[in-house]
Amino acid sequence: MAGANGTQVLQCRHRRMYDLAKRLFWLREWLSCRAARKETESAPYAPARSTVIGLRCKDGVVLAVEKLVLSKLLVEGSNKRIYNVDKHAGMVSGLVARLLPWRWIQKASDAHWCIMHAGGADNPVNLPVPGLCNQATAGLAPDGRMVVNRACDEAANYKRFYGEPMPGHVLCDRVASYVHMFNLYWAFRPYGSTMLLGTYDKTGPSLHMIDPSGTSYRYFGAAVGKGRQLARNEIEKLKLSEMTCREAVVEAAKILHRVHDDETKPFEIEMTWVCDESNRVHQRVPAEVLAAAEAAAKAALEEDDMDE
Repeated sequence: MAGANGTQVLQCRHRRMYDLAKRLFWLREWLSCRAARKETESAPYAPARSTVIGLRCKDGVVLAVEKLVLSKLLVEGSNKRIYNVDKHAGMVSGLVARLLPWRWIQKASDAHWCIMHAGGADNPVNLPVPGLCNQATAGLAPDGRMVVNRACDEAANYKRFYGEPMPGHVLCDRVASYVHMFNLYWAFRPYGSTMLLGTYDKTGPSLHMIDPSGTSYRYFGAAVGKGRQLARNEIEKLKLSEMTCREAVVEAAKILHRVHDDETKPFEIEMTWVCDESNRVHQRVPAEVLAAAEAAAKAALEEDDMDE
């Protein structure tokens, strides 16, 4: 009889611990969903350190990024920010800053939802939720590289299976679905990088933007990062449907020089294109073309200063 009572007590304890584990699991799921939503909502307004722009022209796409020179010892051209996904596609990551913290999470003493009841209301047990009360500080350039690696795998698998390059809109949808998956589960945090994807397939050139929530849009011109608002204002003035990529290179250099507001911090421009002039292959803008564009941008900036 005593053995039977002991077995019942043991089963009751096991049931109680099972219920407790179940509650903790769903608690973490709920908290992580809220955290992921706040994270992705705040990501576009995070304090970025540079500006990234993309221009879709009549004969191709131009991607350009402002890279701050953080040290005099930095090798010129290092810290690559624009990557090849396939011969016809390139990708650049924006928002090179750390994400804003999850400010909605209160102190542990105020987090009454972290108190689970094991054994009734008279025996509360404090169960902190590990990993959810820390500040999310992520270098977003590494996040961008992870997304690029996934995009490369998707493009390679599609080409191996179908025998032709992956269309731009399909690649965008696949990458956006992958990014969105990291907003759904408590074990992952959202990627802290907004991606610009430029492609040139049999339907023509296209420019897509994928944000940390997994939402994707197709643009004629897009800008993300520190000077995104000023860059967007400048892009809206351009007649991109009538402009060639060689002309867009000059305009992109002008925009990046205008949005660079700190003259004490030197920067360099990384720029690529996929267009008819490059035989629809994504590659870096030739050095002489980029140098001429930067010279024209500096001259235009000096002329604007003299007019003022």
